[in-house]
Amino acid sequence: MALLLQASVLARSAFAASGLVSARTARSIASSSHSQAAAAQPLAAEDEGPAEPRWSHELGAVRTDWTRQEVTDVYSQPLLDLVFKAASVHRMYNDPSMVQRCTLLSIKTGGCPENCSYCSQSSYWSDDTGLKAEKLMDLEPVYEAALRAREAGSTRFCMGAAWRGPSQVGPRQWERVLEMVRRIRGLGMEVCTTLGMLTPDQAKQLREAGLTAYNHNLDTSPEFYGKITTTRK
Repeated sequence: MALLLQASVLARSAFAASGLVSARTARSIASSSHSQAAAAQPLAAEDEGPAEPRWSHELGAVRTDWTRQEVTDVYSQPLLDLVFKAASVHRMYNDPSMVQRCTLLSIKTGGCPENCSYCSQSSYWSDDTGLKAEKLMDLEPVYEAALRAREAGSTRFCMGAAWRGPSQVGPRQWERVLEMVRRIRGLGMEVCTTLGMLTPDQAKQLREAGLTAYNHNLDTSPEFYGKITTTRK
């Protein structure tokens, strides 16, 4: 760069001294040389900002080594950014034009001892809803319902029970639920349940029976929880 500037000064002096061009023209030539020299100088690297986090760079990768900080970062994303990223991952593994069809069956209706204010299954609101407590369904009617669901195009069958959890019922009823899971899984369908609060051993038994997913309500925030239910702590 310094050599180019020096050359432009010498060129202007030489042209002016020779009398071949006017001083104004010599200055113009030198100015052009100076501009070319400036253009030849490498541009400074632009500030690229913070590096893209791994979870965003490897979006869609199946991982088992997530850190708490990464989970916090994902949770803190603006809602629409998070929706966009979630949709992007969904399209990596699924046909976006397809919707999974699921069938839900209440295998034990009414009589729940919880007082969740939004749920008609609660025994607390039975006078208002007129919903009477029913016994746990037998195995065969549930299995037949799953067969009909599969024939109608469902690929997942979900079973819900209105109780606090399996610990509320006896071992024979719990074993009946496990057998429902086994039989329906044997149809090649995904099986999910919503059975209230589980112990670690009950969760393990469901997994061994072939359960695909477990649904559990997150009723509300801790600060508002007491206004939704008071029977579950």
